[in-house]
Amino acid sequence: MFGNFPMTKEQSPDGLIIHTAGESPQGFHVYDVWESKEHFQRFAESKLATAGKEIGLEGPLEPMFFDIEVMVQAR
Repeated sequence: MFGNFPMTKEQSPDGLIIHTAGESPQGFHVYDVWESKEHFQRFAESKLATAGKEIGLEGPLEPMFFDIEVMVQAR
């Protein structure tokens, strides 16, 4: 979606703080942290929907949103 794997910091969408993704027994999961729900929604409308169609994903995107009360970044 961003031209490189893994994407570089310079390629990250506006508002993205952390991006993680990987396979599980239930399928592929993405867990992201965004500055706001609106930042994610702009990204989803401008990039994610188009990318999903290009790879054959069907149906609407069904994200789940959770508030983060504490985030610790290890060094």
